[in-house]
Amino acid sequence: VMKENDPACFIQAARQLHTRISRATESLQNFAPAAGPSFSSFQLDVGSELRLLGDLQFVTAPDAPVIDTQRTYAYDQIYLCWRLPKDSASAWHYEVEYRPAEQPGRGARAHWQRLEEVRGTGAVIGRLDTDRVYALRVRGVNKAGHGEYSEEVYLRCPPAPGTTQTAGTTAGRRMPQWSRCRRTLS
Repeated sequence: VMKENDPACFIQAARQLHTRISRATESLQNFAPAAGPSFSSFQLDVGSELRLLGDLQFVTAPDAPVIDTQRTYAYDQIYLCWRLPKDSASAWHYEVEYRPAEQPGRGARAHWQRLEEVRGTGAVIGRLDTDRVYALRVRGVNKAGHGEYSEEVYLRCPPAPGTTQTAGTTAGRRMPQWSRCRRTLS
């Protein structure tokens, strides 16, 4: 402990500090790095790290679903079926979008309507106008995000049973006419 009014202690502490600072300055002036400034002989092998990085598998979004045209039907509602391609990442759920198909002279293109978080590989779309063609598409969703949309398919909801031909009769009852899905390439 040094007191402010004790000059002998103050001088003794100052000498020790002066000596330490002088030695530190001299050692820094004589400092030379152990390695040379050139890295010509320096080699780094990153082969094992590259192999490890190459083996990483990241989660990918599902591929575009394939709409099963053999199991997809329409009447006053649409029953839509699809499946994921064989090597696709799995999907947590699907988004189904539909809209009335473009008709000549109808004006602007209709907006897509969406069924969100559809579980499974099938969906029923109701409240549709009869005697109208609808465009439909599906995409899968998982941890990586949204996948690509499927090809658009077009389904026609036939006219109401009382206003058109029927597919057949059973004991005097009229049977509804179901419309099969048809695929068109854009």
